[in-house]
Amino acid sequence: MRRLVTAFVIVMSFLCVFIDKCTVYADYLYKPVDAHITFTCQGIEGINGGKYQISIKAGSVEGPLPAKDIITVDENGKGEFVLHITEPGTYDYQVYQIKGSDKDVIYDETKYDVHVFVTSNENGMLEYTVAVNISNTDQKPDAVEFKNVAVEIPTENKLVPPDKSVETGDDFGSGLILLMLLTAMVGIAVILIHKRSSKES
Repeated sequence: MRRLVTAFVIVMSFLCVFIDKCTVYADYLYKPVDAHITFTCQGIEGINGGKYQISIKAGSVEGPLPAKDIITVDENGKGEFVLHITEPGTYDYQVYQIKGSDKDVIYDETKYDVHVFVTSNENGMLEYTVAVNISNTDQKPDAVEFKNVAVEIPTENKLVPPDKSVETGDDFGSGLILLMLLTAMVGIAVILIHKRSSKES
């Protein structure tokens, strides 16, 4: 009986050591890779100093998230989300812009579905490719890009500079009319004086 117990303990010890080695080996089976999801945000003509927030969220709980899931960029700014991936698979994300509070800006509300395909080569090294499409469409842009625009001010609210040519024309017309009135009055006066002189003579 004692021999059976001893043999059981030896077998279990061997299995524990073997399983532990397998676990350690599994942890190093793949060399992790950092996948980069890049984006750009175009500046707005006539608006300086703009700042824009770009966010990312995973399509499933299995997808690793970057250290920062919101990145703030300046106008004409570029940024990237870095994902630390440890095993092959397909990882889905959505990248979008958080609407800002500037009333003079129309924020780009485009949402991008980003798919990261991770495979391993014969040496156990992970490799990845990235594919992008606009959410709920078949459009596949070459890059994740946000284009904000300035709010257009209605024409009736714009200050229109006075038309100097029109004003000059109005002044000229008023002067001409005044000159004609004066000429007429002088003519009438001359006629009246002439008639009075004729009567007196």
